[in-house]
Parts: sequence; structure tokens; C-alpha cells
Amino acid sequence: MKFCVRLIIMMFMLANVCATAYAGNYVVNVFADTNAGTPAGSGGGTPGDLRDAINSANTAGGSNTITFSGGPATILLNGPLPAITSDLTIDGGTAGNITIDGNNLYRVFFVDSGTVVLKYLKLQNAKAKGGNGGTGDGGGGGGAGLGAGLFVNKATANVTITNVDFINMSAVGGNGGNFFGSSPPGGGGGGLGGDGGSSTGNFGAPGGGGVLGAGTNTTSGTNGANGGLGGGGGGGLLGGGTAGTGGAAYAGNTAGGSPASTAGGAGGFGGGGGGAPLGIGGAGGFGGGGGGTGTSTRGGAGGPGGGAGGSGGVNTSTPGGSLGSGISGGGSGYGGNGPSGGGGGAAAGPVIFINLGTVVVDLATVTSSGHTATGGAGGTSYGTAVRGYDGTASSAPIFNYGGTYNTLTTTGSIFLGPVVTGIAPSGGFTTGGTSVVITGAGFTGATAVTFGGTAATSFTVDSNTQITATAPASSVSTVDITVTTPEGTSATGVADQFTYARAGQSIGAISFSPATLAVGGVTTVSATATSGLAVTFSSTTLAVCTISGTTVTGVSAGACIIAANQTGNANYGAAVQTTQEIAVAIPLALTVSALSNGATTTEATQNISGMITNPANLKTLTVNGTTVTVNSDGSFSYPVQLKAGVNTVTVIATSISGNTITDSRTITLDSTAPILTVTYPPDNGIVIQQTITVTGTIAELLNSATKTTAKEVAQDTTTPTVTYSVNGSTPQTASQTDTTYSFAATLGTGMNTIKVFATTSAGQTVEAKRTVSYQPAFSLAVTDPATDIRTPLGSYTLVGSVTDNTTAVGITITMDGQSYTPTVTNGVFRQLLALSSDKVYQVSVTGADQNNNSLTVQRNIIRAVPNFTIVDALQALQMSVGIIAPTADQTLRLDVAPMVNGVSVGDSKVDIEDAIVILRMAVGLIQ
Repeated sequence: MKFCVRLIIMMFMLANVCATAYAGNYVVNVFADTNAGTPAGSGGGTPGDLRDAINSANTAGGSNTITFSGGPATILLNGPLPAITSDLTIDGGTAGNITIDGNNLYRVFFVDSGTVVLKYLKLQNAKAKGGNGGTGDGGGGGGAGLGAGLFVNKATANVTITNVDFINMSAVGGNGGNFFGSSPPGGGGGGLGGDGGSSTGNFGAPGGGGVLGAGTNTTSGTNGANGGLGGGGGGGLLGGGTAGTGGAAYAGNTAGGSPASTAGGAGGFGGGGGGAPLGIGGAGGFGGGGGGTGTSTRGGAGGPGGGAGGSGGVNTSTPGGSLGSGISGGGSGYGGNGPSGGGGGAAAGPVIFINLGTVVVDLATVTSSGHTATGGAGGTSYGTAVRGYDGTASSAPIFNYGGTYNTLTTTGSIFLGPVVTGIAPSGGFTTGGTSVVITGAGFTGATAVTFGGTAATSFTVDSNTQITATAPASSVSTVDITVTTPEGTSATGVADQFTYARAGQSIGAISFSPATLAVGGVTTVSATATSGLAVTFSSTTLAVCTISGTTVTGVSAGACIIAANQTGNANYGAAVQTTQEIAVAIPLALTVSALSNGATTTEATQNISGMITNPANLKTLTVNGTTVTVNSDGSFSYPVQLKAGVNTVTVIATSISGNTITDSRTITLDSTAPILTVTYPPDNGIVIQQTITVTGTIAELLNSATKTTAKEVAQDTTTPTVTYSVNGSTPQTASQTDTTYSFAATLGTGMNTIKVFATTSAGQTVEAKRTVSYQPAFSLAVTDPATDIRTPLGSYTLVGSVTDNTTAVGITITMDGQSYTPTVTNGVFRQLLALSSDKVYQVSVTGADQNNNSLTVQRNIIRAVPNFTIVDALQALQMSVGIIAPTADQTLRLDVAPMVNGVSVGDSKVDIEDAIVILRMAVGLIQ
């Protein structure tokens, strides 16, 4: 049982802790101010209204929020709202939704301490009225009128104002008390709101006025009366008046003096001093009027800069002392020897008054118009007596006594126009365009930003304390940046100075178009400076290249170095020189290894090989319009399928500069010509021997379309004559034995073209060619197929050989994006290649030995699967017996025989053998 009781107690204590730690939310749904109390502002409010919510938040402590249910609505105050003493946010929800009206009588907000946020509110028709000084034998000083919209009191108060409009705010100082000589005590000083007590003929001193109420009048005894609630003005002399009970939110006053004293009581902050029938009137607090005396000494004016003593004067070295001098209450010459009235209270900061603490205004409307500040009138006397001085006034909407406003600690009246406190960066280039962040205060509604009188290219108001502007162009100089709003233009100083200097510049990468240069060729150079100014070029290697303007000409092979410069102008300094090298190469050259121009052949598939000199300068290479891959060493190989009759083979090499080299020749495919073959070497082979033996055969066709030897068809038993040429040399006669021939060919280093010619007795000549490269490393050849071929097969086993090698040779075969590495066994390698679709497969065979020698042989395989039918077989039969004559395209399509190892060799004519093969393909016997 005891445990349960303890647990309940602990839970209750924990609940209290949680209630303190977590924020409370108070919702205002009553918009009438019906329980403001007497004196006005001392009431607790009605549940659900704003006054009750503030009191509840103060009582709860911690961090709280007040919101409003409904609206738009206007709350008309019947007294000043309670002082705020805790962390509190008052949120009107949206702009214009909630209006708080001071009824032209009362201050709206008094923040004593805490972190306070006021947002989305409209505050209007508020008045901060200092209390009047009491009457007596020496009138009391008038209280100060300070901060009708907002009064910020202690150093622990931190207020942020967001989206709040302040309209028609006024601050009015209290009047000085009048001289009334029927009783000895002086009048009580006026407070921030309440009047000072008056003498009623008794010896007790009247009380000083408070914030919410008046001081008590004199009592019937000799003791002084109490000060008003919240403290304020000083008590009158005689009777030992009691000090005001200030409470947490307000400054208390000092009690009036005893009968032996010669001075009235001092006023609390903003309160007037007490009057004194003898000696010196009491000192007014900040802005409070000095007390009057029963002599000819005037009650001092309440200066808006503050000040103490009977003078209400100003010391410019202390907080609040920046507004000028108060008027001395001492001295003579102010109206003779009669008694005096109290000094009038000052008025300052009709919108916001900052005693201590911090205020940050963000997106608030605090204009310099529509707000007033009026000092209180000095108290009067009679006869030749002296009237108290009138209180002075500062009509600037905001007054900072000893706190911080928008990061500024300047005391006194605050200039509501913009203030520039810093810029970043502090300089830029004369060309303009620098983005500058301007910091300060009062930037909301900015209409202009200037750099030394020149408008910014553009600017954006980021917040009330920051602007981002783009600097305009200017000459080399240091200028002031100013900001203009409807409230004025910012003052200039060191903090806003911006220095213009010549911009630096650099030159980007030098480029050449085209990117290569040959001897005798030209290219165009270009580069851009960041300034946009023109760049000039020169050659530092005149023996290799020259330049005119932007045109570079190759003179000799080597490294051409081009320099780029930009000297600058009034806005830009000179750029650092930059250089770029381009190689000047030997010009592009094309060598084609193929049958001679005008040659006749019986081979329908012809290999077109060749070599490009300086391949780095090559853009494209085409054979009969088809782009052909060129190897890194400049070699290329591609098959051309001839049609019966005359064919044109055109090879075009295009350089990067756009120059072209064209090799065009005609080759006749004649199926009736003698069949000339080359047995050795294979086409596109590589040999290590400089002299090789070339062998082959020669045969003619009989009318029956069967092959026979030349002797069998020649009536005079004369065989065709075989001659040969190596690399275009004069043809020489080969050795012949019946249908075979041979000869020794001496090769040059690199690619060689061997041409073999067979001429019949009738004068008909056929031609064959072999492209052979001599490389003194090892020999590499593709032996099957020995030449470029056409096949309908879906795969083909490529066979090759490696000979004359002194070290092991590794083989790499690449085709159609795939790589293969067959093993070399006894000098022979094999690789099965998949031919998945109808196209030209370019097969590259590369051998590399252990001495870093590398050779490449290329072979082309044409995969062509004819879709033959019985009709095609019948048509081929009709052509073979002469019923119909085939066209060139028909011959190319139907010439499929003979078949060698599944490969269609063809003989350039459609005969009975072709008809048989086509029939077998049509019925699916062979592929």
C-alpha cells in the first residue's frame, strides 16, 4: 500500500515536471477585452482572451505559444496587456488576420524577459503615455512616454518580430505637476503609465506614479503614501513616503525624503522625480521630468536621452545619452523668486523602445510616417513663480537605450532606413558581374542598390538583413555601395567600400581543325580567352611550320609548336602565354594491291588489299562505298564480289583534313577465259624469306563446260604463255611444265603485289594476284581459305601456318568482336569460326613471337545463304543449255559450283553443275 502511494506521488511529480518542460499552446477564441481591471491593465482577463492567455503562459513558464481561432478579428484593448515574462510565441496565423488596437490609450506589448516571437499581427492606434507629476509645494516631474507598440525591458529579453505591421503609434510624456502652495509636501513624480500622487495638505509625501496606476495621495499622518503598482515616479518630500512596489516587470521608485531631507524621491526608469518644497527636486529616471521645488528652481525637462537629477539632463557618455542635452533645473533667471512646477516627461520610440535586451525585426512594416512623439508640458505655478521645463521628444519610431537592434548596439534614435555593415567579397573586376552579398539592416522594400552611384546590374532582397547584388562595370577604383528604401539611403563608410580591379584572363586549350597536319598541308588553329578578346598566334618552330592568322602550314616533318597570346586591355590584364604541339607528318598515301586496271579474271571473289602511309592522318577508307577497317600499321583487306562483265573497283582514302586519294580500276569477270590459279603463296601471307617461289596452274574450258588442259583445246598445241610482275616491275616469263608454272619472286620489305598473267595464242589475257608481305621475323599464312571466299555454311574452320620462327609464336584471331587464341601445333593452327548471319566477316590473324615481333594476316569470308527453289534449279538448267541468257546478277546468284570443302568456288558461268547443286540445295540435301 505504501508503495502504491509513493508511486502515485512520483507520477504526480513527474507529471508536474513534464508540464514545465513541454511547450503549452493557448488558443484565443474570445476577441473582446472585457476584464482589463482597475487600474486599466491590472486585470486577469477572461478565459479564452489574449490577456488571459498571456497571464497563463507567464504562470506556466517554459516555452509557450498563443494562437488564434477564427478571424479576421480586431482586439480593442481596454488597458495595456500584461508584461510578458516567459518564452512565448504569439502567432496571428496569416498576415492581416489578427489586429490588436490600443484604443488610442494603451501600449500593446511590454516584454520584460524571455525569448519572444511576434508574428503575423497588425498593431495599431497604440499610445505610451507617461504619468503626470502630482501637484504640491513643488510639482512632481512627468513620467516618460516610451514604446507604444513594444517596450523591451531586461537584458534577458530577446524579441523577434516577423510580418508585423505597426500603424499609428504615439508616445506622449507626462506633464509636470503644478505648484500648489497650500501644503508642504511636493508632488509625486509621474510613472511610465500612472500619475504621481498629489499633496492634499497633509504632511505625508504623495506616492510616485507606477506603470499601471497612480501613486497614492498624501496621508493624514506624517508617513508618505505608497507608490503606484509597478513603481515609477519618485515620492514627494516630507513624511518619508514609501517606495513603490515594482514587481518583476517594472522599476521601482525611491521613497520621498524625510522631513529632514532636502530632496524629493528619485523616479524609477522612465519616472519623474518627486517635488520638494525645500532644496532640490527629485531626480527623474530615464526620460522622466525633474521634480519642482518650492523655490525658484525649475523642474528639469525629461530629455529623451535620459538623465538624472533635477535637471533631467543628458550625459553623452552613458547609455541613452546620444540625443542632446537636457535642461538644467538649477540656476536663476527663470522667472523670479516664486515656486516652480515639475518638468515634463520625455517621449521616445513611439513604435519600439529597447531598454535592454535584443530585438530582431524581419519582414515587419515599421515606417517613419504615422508615428508621433510629444514631450509632456512643464508644470505651472502662480505669480512670479517659474514654470517647469517641457519634456523633449524623439519621433524616430525606434529608440535603443541600452540593448541591441538588428545586430546594432548604437544607442539613441534608430535610423529606420537601411544600414550597410558589411559586404562580401570586398572587390571585383571592372567588367562587372561580381555577385556581392550585402549585410546590414532595414533592407526590406529596397528600391535601389548602387556602386559608387551606378545602379547594380541586378539585386535581390534576401531578407531584411541581406541583399545579393550584381556589380556593374566600372573603372579601376574604390566605391561605396549604398542601399535605398522608402525610408532613405544608407550612409557610406569603410564597411561598404568595394574595390574594382582589372580582371585576370586565361587562354583555353589550343585546338586544331583538322587535328593532323602533313607536310604541305594546312590546319586551322583556334583558342578562346576567358575575356572574350581575340587571341593571336605564332609559330615557335618556323622550320617545321608557319602560320598566317589562324592558318598553320606544314613545312617539314617534326613537332610544330604554336603559341597563343592575349595582351589585355583596360579591363583585363595580359594572359599567360599557352602553347600546343602538333605533329607534322608525311602526307597521306594510298597503295592498292589488286588486279591491274583492265584485267580479266575468272574469279568472282576478288581481294582488294592495300596500305595507307601515315594512317594517323586517315579519316575513312572505302571500297566501292563500303567503309573498311584499316589496321594500325595502315594495312587493309576487303573482298569484292564481281559480276559477269566489266566491274569497277574504287578505293577512296579521305584524310582528316578532307583531302581524298582515289584508286579506281576496272576488272572484267569472264567465265570463258582460261582459269589461272596461284597455288603458292596464299593471299595476304607474310614470309620471312626475301625470295620465294610462286607456283600455279593454267587451264581452259571446253565447249562442254568441262575443264581441260591448254594443249587439249589448242589446235596448234601451243600452251598459254605465263608471265609475272612484282610490285609493277616489267613482266618476265615464268617456267612452265604443261599446265603448271613457277617463278622466283624477290620481295621488298613490307607489302608486295605479285601479278601473274596468262595469254592465249588468240591474245586473250587473264590475271591473278597475290599480296605477300616480307617481314624478317617469321612467316605467317592463312592456308584455308587461301583467298577470300564466299560460303553458305554457318561455320568455317580457318587453318593457318607459322614457319621460319626461332621462338614460339602465339596466335590471336579476332572476328566480329570476338577473340580466339588457337594453339600452334607443328606449325599449324585451326579455329572454328561461327558465321551467324549473311555478311562480310573480316578475320584478323595476328602472330607474336617472344622477340616482340608481331605480324597480322587478314582474310575475308562472305557468308551468303541463297534461298533456292525448284524454279531456280530449272532456270539454271535452261541457262546451261542456252535456252535463256543469264544476266550479270543472275550469274552472280546462280554460279555456285564447283563446291570445294563446302565452299562455293564458282567459275563465273551458269552450267549444268550449277543446276545440279541448286537442285540439291532446294530439296535440302546440302546447305
